[in-house]
Formats: sequence, structure tokens, C-alpha cells
Amino acid sequence: MLSVFSKEETRKTPKVIIDKEKGYIEMDGNSIPENVRAFYNEVVNELKDAILFWESPDIDNLKFIVKLYYFNSSSAKFIYDLLALFISLHKKGKNISVEWYYEDDDIDEKEAGEELSEMLSFPFNFHEIKTDD
Repeated sequence: MLSVFSKEETRKTPKVIIDKEKGYIEMDGNSIPENVRAFYNEVVNELKDAILFWESPDIDNLKFIVKLYYFNSSSAKFIYDLLALFISLHKKGKNISVEWYYEDDDIDEKEAGEELSEMLSFPFNFHEIKTDD
């Protein structure tokens, strides 16, 4: 069992890292895959495996880092599912955080994060990334 799962970023898919030892999942890039189910099913399965590992009493501080610059509606459903799986750890007493990054000129991405936070009834931490004009 690997302690780090990673998928490289492409033009249409985000970089995904799930690091069990360090206690985080990170998504970075765009999410507009041709076959959204094939891309995300693997990630969901890896996250489920990580969650089993993170349920250990020795592991407490966990993060989900989201730096998605664009994602389509098909991806949104899977992103919601990943976040819901992760947030389920909070109900088991884990100290978790969701770090949502958005570019300062992209209010839509910030609003997407706010909507997901509201839908999941869990507060996200929002971070503005300054872009060069």
C-alpha cells in the first residue's frame, strides 16, 4: 500500500496528491476530463483507502487543498463527493480543514467554493491568489 497517490496534471485534469502520512489531499489545475467518471473513480477509491488509514487515533490534523482554476459541472459532482468523504472524518472527531484557493480575478471559483461549503455544512478557509495583470 503506497502512502502517496498522485496523478499528474494535464490540460484537462488536475494534479491530485493524496499523502496518507502527511494527512492531506491536494487538487491543482483544471478539471474538464473527457471521461470524468474514469478520472474521478480512481481518486475516490484512493481517498476511501486514505480515510481508512486516517481513522487511526494517531492521526488528527488533515487538510483538503483545492486549487482548481476551472471545473465543469460533471467534475463538480465528483468534487462534492470527494469533499463529502473527507468531511466525514470531522464527524469522527478528526481536526480537518478545507483550504479553497481562487485567483483574485475569478469570483466564480470563490462562489463555487462558497456554494460547496454551504451544501456540505462545513466552513472552508478561502485564500485569494494574486494574479499578474
